[in-house]
This record gives sequence, structure tokens and C-alpha cells, in this order.
Amino acid sequence: MKKTIMMAALVAVVCFLGACKKEGVYNPSEKLSKIYKASTNKAEYLDGSTWREAYNESTPKTLEESWTWDGKKLMSVSSHNSDGTVDPDEVITFTYDGKRLTKINSGSGAGNYAEIIYDGSVIDKIQAYTNSVLTTTVTFTYDGKKVSQITYTYAGEIEPTKAPQSFALLDFINNTFTPSNNENLTDMIRKDVSKGANSMTTTYTWDGKNISKESYSNGNFTATVDYTYDNKTNPFKGYVIDYLGETVLAASKNNVIKAVSTYTSEGRSESETTEYTYEYDGKWPVSRTYTYSSSEDNYRSSSTNITYYEYVD
Repeated sequence: MKKTIMMAALVAVVCFLGACKKEGVYNPSEKLSKIYKASTNKAEYLDGSTWREAYNESTPKTLEESWTWDGKKLMSVSSHNSDGTVDPDEVITFTYDGKRLTKINSGSGAGNYAEIIYDGSVIDKIQAYTNSVLTTTVTFTYDGKKVSQITYTYAGEIEPTKAPQSFALLDFINNTFTPSNNENLTDMIRKDVSKGANSMTTTYTWDGKNISKESYSNGNFTATVDYTYDNKTNPFKGYVIDYLGETVLAASKNNVIKAVSTYTSEGRSESETTEYTYEYDGKWPVSRTYTYSSSEDNYRSSSTNITYYEYVD
């Protein structure tokens, strides 16, 4: 998935979720250097009484991202094209005030950025700009030291149906609530946005240092996800932004092994369960795999996705 500054801002700074000792600081003991992905997608259709292959496609292990560090600070994350080259428009860079993140820049355009605004030691809000125009404001509500609610608001002059970049918000919700990237959920939200919905609220429930439930609503649409974890170390804990679509994974101490999603829009409800398996080097994951499958009367499909992690030597 291509990353835009709007998406980066919307999913930004997971330290606000109570994932690190000081908000805006990400300094894990094992630092990611490269992320690779591989996938297999299959589908079959029912021809009379016989299931026949509709497609069977595989993507080999491919470099997705490279991370650059300056000592304890993450300075940039670069997305790679399928041929391994870096896409200059998909490079995210970070600006700090001391150790604390204050600004995220996206690609080669100076007008695409997000500003992180603090209230003392906590993040108050994030303002995202596209072509130097304010497009989204993200505000936070706290319960003690942990965020309990986040509200996303579009700028009134931005019409989602006429501003394709604003649909990065749909990608954010889609990835947050359905790790398998369920297209039906995206369609539901897209309809809400096209009808003029210009805000949304996400609520978090915590179980110790992990998020146990995530809920979203904006009037026409509701969704909840319940999470189960292992006891291993999450390398994204405290990650300053999360454009991998893993907001909860980045906020929590441990690694998600199961996510149960339920969502409803205009009387139409769907649910799905995604389970994850990991390979570890000690307590740190070196790969994560999930398989998603769906079935209808005359059609069925499945996809297997593997993410590989490499760390700084």
C-alpha cells in the first residue's frame, strides 16, 4: 500500500497510546532495519458441482521498507518499488526537538507533512497537511496516562469525493479494524464519507499494557475488534508512526495472535477472525504470517501474507 502523509499523520505517534516512557520517543533495544513481504492469493468458483480455479497468484519475498537510524533516533523510513528501488515520493522523514518527535514529512513535496502538538508531556493533537492545506486534525482524550479516545476530523473545505488523498483515511480504518484488508469494510466507510461524514471516533480499551478492544463509530458505521496476545516482545512498541496498518500492534507490549472484527453499516453486518503466527529469535519476531479466507455460495478465496523483519546489527 502506498503511504501518504495524511495516513502517516492519522496513524501517527503511537507513543500517545501509552507505548513508551515519554511521548514522541521511540527507542527499542532491537531496531528494525528492513521489512520484507510475501503473499499468495487464491480463488475458486463453483462451476455446476465442480470447484475451478479463478486465480492463483504469488508474490515472492520483496523488500518493502528500509529504516535509517541516527544512533537512538529513527530518521527515515523508505518504501521500495517492486524492483527494489526507493520511491522518492514514499520516503517519510522525522524532525525532532531534542528526543521528541515534532514533525513528519512525506516524500519530496514540502507541503505534505504532519505536526505533532503537545500539551506538556502528552500529545494534544496532530494536524495533517496536503499541499500545505490542513486536511485532518486528530485530537486525543486520556484516561490517566493512556489514551482512551481519538477523534479524526476533516477540514470542512476538503470534499472526500473530490480529494483522492483523503481516502487514505479509509485505508487507515480498513487496516486498523481488519488486518486482512477486507474490501467490504472499505466500501462501507467510503459510502459514509461520500454522504458527508467528516469525523470519526476510535475508542480503546486496555488490558494492562496491551489494547484488548478497539471500537470505531461515526453514526452510520460501527466496528469493534477484540485482540488476543502472546507474551513475546513487540518490535513496533512505541513506533512513532504506523503506516503498516498496525496501530494496535504498535501500541501494545506484546504481539497480537488473534483479532476478531465485527462491523455494521445501515443494517449490514459482517465479522471475521484473523489469526497470526510468528517465528522468533529469542523474544523478537523475525516473521509474522496470517491467512484470511472468505466463502460465498459460488465463490471462495484465501490469502496468505508473510512479513519478515530484519534488525540493525
